[in-house]
Amino acid sequence: MDPIVACEIRPAGVADVEEIAAAHLDSIRSIGPLYYPADIVNEWGARVNGALYVNAMARGEVFFIAVRELDEEREVVGFSSHRVDEDEHRTAVYVRGHAARLGIGSALFRTAEASAIVSGATSLHVDASLAAVRFYKANGFEEVGRGEHRLSSGRLMPCVFMRKNLASRQSKIMLLRSAPYFPVPDVEKASTYYRDVLGFQAEYSAGSPAQFAIVSRDGLAIMLRRVADPSELSPNERQGGTWDAFFWVSDVESLHDELRSKGADLAYGLVVRAEYQMKEFAARDPNGYVLGFGQEWPQGSGSSET
Repeated sequence: MDPIVACEIRPAGVADVEEIAAAHLDSIRSIGPLYYPADIVNEWGARVNGALYVNAMARGEVFFIAVRELDEEREVVGFSSHRVDEDEHRTAVYVRGHAARLGIGSALFRTAEASAIVSGATSLHVDASLAAVRFYKANGFEEVGRGEHRLSSGRLMPCVFMRKNLASRQSKIMLLRSAPYFPVPDVEKASTYYRDVLGFQAEYSAGSPAQFAIVSRDGLAIMLRRVADPSELSPNERQGGTWDAFFWVSDVESLHDELRSKGADLAYGLVVRAEYQMKEFAARDPNGYVLGFGQEWPQGSGSSET
């Protein structure tokens, strides 16, 4: 089961190039063999060294790194970049094998995407390795073609050409996400519960021990912030309310069965609310916050439990 990883994302400089190279090589060697033969993987990593990034920075490419601190040890677990090639804005994201699928890559990409938007990009392009196609699709890219990338050795490596349109984000100001903000006495413990029981994923975590984290499911996030005194917690249920957050879902019955099978503390089971045409249930987390989950239910007929 994947651990919750606390990391800091910041701009990178020349002093970071060797650690960027180490993270890049780890990603190629640990993830690449799942998609390419050994000779391609070896040639892919052959020219990866600190000088590669020094030269890229000199040409104007901007890099961001994710830094993890664990037991006083510091490690760069991934990086992203943004550059302009012949008026085409391009990006790249790599994470170490042990840091994959923890939300670190997506957080790194969003930082590079923001850099591109600030510099006037209306779209982002990437020549994605076969290993990265699913990641980029999850972050809004579309496949525009397939071909080959020429490695420094001259060897051709299959890749997928992908693009993400940013124009709509620039042409109209939009609210893109929202998140409830829950003070908790133990951020790591709360994050683990949301992951293991409620099916959320770790999207971001800061501090060691964690002081702040974002967990999300299907792009919908909850923020967790550490407070030293548990008596400061004030969930709505304790004040006569019902939920601290409510999520509209596509299949409320299946979600109810999933969470119940994982041992979730249900504040109430499935009910049909005819007065506002909703079938819903609610789960209570270990700190008392209640999450409601509901689905529009036009065939509802009363508020009896089903």
